[in-house]
Amino acid sequence: FERAADDLTRTVATWPDFVLESYMKARPANTFSAPADPTAVGGVTGRFMSTGHFELAPDEALVVTLWPIDALYQGFQLTDPWFSSLEYANRQTSLSADQAHRSADGAYRIVVAARDPGIQNWLDTTGLPKGTMLVRFDGSELDSFPKSKLPIVRKVRFEALREALPADTPAFDEAMREAQIAERRRHVQIRFGK
Repeated sequence: FERAADDLTRTVATWPDFVLESYMKARPANTFSAPADPTAVGGVTGRFMSTGHFELAPDEALVVTLWPIDALYQGFQLTDPWFSSLEYANRQTSLSADQAHRSADGAYRIVVAARDPGIQNWLDTTGLPKGTMLVRFDGSELDSFPKSKLPIVRKVRFEALREALPADTPAFDEAMREAQIAERRRHVQIRFGK
């Protein structure tokens, strides 16, 4: 019990400090690092990672523009200050390219906000005003990430969100969101063998 308590004490202090130093102090809020190959620090071969953090008022949102690259998987997720994934079975806090709407220009526009903007590509901050953002490209054979496809982040007022999105961004109503969350829940149940 003492070892477990010591481990818990270290973990509770370590992760928020790590996130603060490595993410929140490393770059301005609402920006992303250039995608980097993490193999030198023990990361997966063929992966590019881009990291950042959000800091939003209730009436603000981020529009994150991502382009596909030569990779088998592309995903975007939000985490808390302990680097834990935000609740992902009953809330949409992550999206893969397969789950996201792609605009006619070939890019994905992901909206990070505390409330539902009525589009498919919404990531729910679950009410957190601050947290981290991770974008992963897995299964790539590229030697370097294309500079023309770096993530772009734009902070906007929630009320002006529609103007910041392409005209071909389809509306996503409450019934569609419920179906989307039901599918996420089913996938989580399959993943954990339920």
